[in-house]
Formats: sequence, C-alpha cells, structure tokens
Amino acid sequence: MAETTLAELFPGASQDSTMIMIPKSALPTLTALAENRAEALLAAIVIRANEVFTPAARESDPTRSVVIERDTPRIDRVFSSTGTESNFLVRTLSVNFYEPYTETPWDADNY
Repeated sequence: MAETTLAELFPGASQDSTMIMIPKSALPTLTALAENRAEALLAAIVIRANEVFTPAARESDPTRSVVIERDTPRIDRVFSSTGTESNFLVRTLSVNFYEPYTETPWDADNY
C-alpha cells in the first residue's frame, strides 16, 4: 500500500524511535502559541490530514490505506439547564482505514 511519510504529511516533521516532532508551522489554521490547547492541535492535525488523505487520492492510487471524507456540516441546538439556547456548528470527518481482509484485531502497524 502507498505510504505517505510523516515529512510529506507535515513538512519539517521528524521522528525517532520514541518521539514524533511536528512543527506548528506545518499545522494549517493553527496560531502557534507557547501552549496551544489539545483540541486546537488535534483539529489542526486532522485538517492537514484531510488535505492529503482524500477520496480522490485513493481513486488515483487504490493502494492508499487511509481516506478522510468530509461530511456536510450541521447545526446542533443545545439547551442549558436554565433554558438558554445555543447553536453549535458541527463539522464531521470520517476516517476510513483500508487493509486486506483478515480476522486479525485492528493494528495501527497495518497502515
């Protein structure tokens, strides 16, 4: 299966046997701060992965093992215990992992 390297996904990134180092400059839409929130870091990682692991990329190379598909955003209405209403935009991405069919447990090393 096609393998995207860490540096291809995140320019300037590197890794060794114990650490993954990703420069914040490789994370789109993230404002680099001394202490970014975990949610912001995760969102930036997923946004970048969504740019690379597209359905079109798999269509052109069916050996790719990961595809991220963007679903239609929706608005959720939430009511607090005091009756206050708030609207939230919900953005959903589906991550699909492709591997030859076997009866083995899910293993990250297969991708």
